[in-house]
Amino acid sequence: MAAVSDFSGFLLVAQHDQILFAKGYGYANEATRHPPTADTSFRIGSVTKQFTAAAILQLEQAGKLSVDAKVSAYLPDYPGPGKDVTLAQLLSHTAGIPSYTENAQLWDKRGAKISVRGLLETFWMQPLEFPPGTKHQYSNSGYIILGAIIERVSGMSYADYLRTHLFVPAGLAHTEVGDAVGAADRAEGYELAHHAHVAAHAIDMSFPFAAGAVRSTANDLVKWHRALSGDTILNAVEREKLYKPWLDRYAFGWMTDEVEGHPVVMHNGGIDGFQTSYWRSLDADVVVVAWTNVEGVDIDGIAKNAVAATFGGKLTPQVKEQPVPLDRALVDRFAGTFALDDASKAVLMKMGAPPKFIEDVATMTVSASRDGIAVKPAGQPTFELLPSAGGTFYDSDHHIRIRPGSEPTGAIKSFTLEQGKLQLTYTRS
Repeated sequence: MAAVSDFSGFLLVAQHDQILFAKGYGYANEATRHPPTADTSFRIGSVTKQFTAAAILQLEQAGKLSVDAKVSAYLPDYPGPGKDVTLAQLLSHTAGIPSYTENAQLWDKRGAKISVRGLLETFWMQPLEFPPGTKHQYSNSGYIILGAIIERVSGMSYADYLRTHLFVPAGLAHTEVGDAVGAADRAEGYELAHHAHVAAHAIDMSFPFAAGAVRSTANDLVKWHRALSGDTILNAVEREKLYKPWLDRYAFGWMTDEVEGHPVVMHNGGIDGFQTSYWRSLDADVVVVAWTNVEGVDIDGIAKNAVAATFGGKLTPQVKEQPVPLDRALVDRFAGTFALDDASKAVLMKMGAPPKFIEDVATMTVSASRDGIAVKPAGQPTFELLPSAGGTFYDSDHHIRIRPGSEPTGAIKSFTLEQGKLQLTYTRS
């Protein structure tokens, strides 16, 4: 992993309303060299989903809907098979609704404005991918439906409802549905290209909508933790629903986990130019916010380390890789073209990776470089990996490790690509 000092973003740890650690790294805006602060606005991506879940439960608390009711009860004009799934199944990603972000042609147009109905129409006639309630499969589409229900039931836009009923009561002065255009302390998003930071792909916040359109700040997410810890937003009955795990330990807009013996809830978010990891320990009253404005950083690893450190646990060192002498014979045996296997494709689909991304990385060509190997995904730029311990190769920019197959002689038949917790297998074409 890269050292924390190599990433651009912010890390905050708080307990009992006391800030234990808060530090910015790199630049929120590289052009102006503005450093990130605890009040810097950043895209939180899918962390938005826990706001959507809280809004749905708040409307249930007000007697305006039931999470056990079907979509058709609140969207009677919804024509597809999803009309018969329940709101609870949407909230827990057990509904079987295909995720619209897997539509490659639609994904390529994410920089353009789209209406809520326009989003719904991209998937509402598609068949369900499994019988509702039988498995967990992450779907951004489910949260688009929930956003539409919030608007229909409340008579307000999604943005207005969240601002009026969630953000203002919780004191979130710098949180909004949108892109904080014109904000004085606003982070820009970047991606890596040829070992340099370039502007991330444009995305209009109408595209992620209730699945990922919120911007917030580290300080505001601490305030939100406090608001959710009491009755400001939800009563005890609805809070219990919010955190109750369904399949694969996913609750309503929250993932449940345990760190050093403490139960925690968390959610991460990845959106063009940004990654966020938001962790809360309810019993120890701890909140951790970590974000980066450069794609490809293991932000979950940084955040989870901070949670473990708060509880006095053992940290996983995040240190720079040191290259070892290059084995030219290994590189010669490794050179060639490799294809992503079906099981790895399924892993990416379950994670909600867009079809265009899967297509871009479906094949990779390995060749020799001056100091290691050069890897060229089919639809992405070439990146170089240096030799590391155990016959592996490592890219410190993308935090990727490649483990060639263990054949003692002859051509290498396969390799494993590791990035954070992700592991993908490629076989020689």
